Amino acid sequence: PSEPVSFSTHFVCALVPVSEVSSHGMAFFVSHSTDFEGAQPSRYLGLFNANGSSSTRVLAVELDIAKAEDVLDISDNHVGVDVNSAVSVVAAPASYFSDKEGRKIDMKLVSGDPIQVWVDYEGTTLNVSLAPLGNQKPSRPLLSSTSINLTEIVQGRRMFVGFSGSTGSGVVNQYLLGWSFSKSMASLQK
Repeated sequence: PSEPVSFSTHFVCALVPVSEVSSHGMAFFVSHSTDFEGAQPSRYLGLFNANGSSSTRVLAVELDIAKAEDVLDISDNHVGVDVNSAVSVVAAPASYFSDKEGRKIDMKLVSGDPIQVWVDYEGTTLNVSLAPLGNQKPSRPLLSSTSINLTEIVQGRRMFVGFSGSTGSGVVNQYLLGWSFSKSMASLQK
């Protein structure tokens, strides 16, 4: 509890459409527990319910592919950061900054193409970046929040990290193709 929490993760995933109706997407999460009793499997990324997170504290980075008015989603193709609730504290349309072209390029999350996601946390700053497979990590993050206090979420000596998704009313196959996680900040220097 007295040590600052920091981590860096990089994963590759693909969201492959199977029908016209979409599921809700997937999320990388950090939690103090593996007890998600009360979470809705069909909505809220399988991590929350309509009232937030009743059984555990959660930080989630969502790749959201369904616009849900009740959680104030900005679109059906966005990335968001959630703290103890499916209502994002910060969100942006799925895109990445291309250093090669010097501009932002939009991405379709449900394309079937592999997507790289980087999540870096240090102090109270959380940065999220994405790019197509084969691209380097963009020099500018898609999302940045300087007010995430992970020690309030974890509140202990253990934290659990993983991935979650919800079924929704449609079908999208969600594939995790590779993942690295480090508590060392050395990978942030790349």
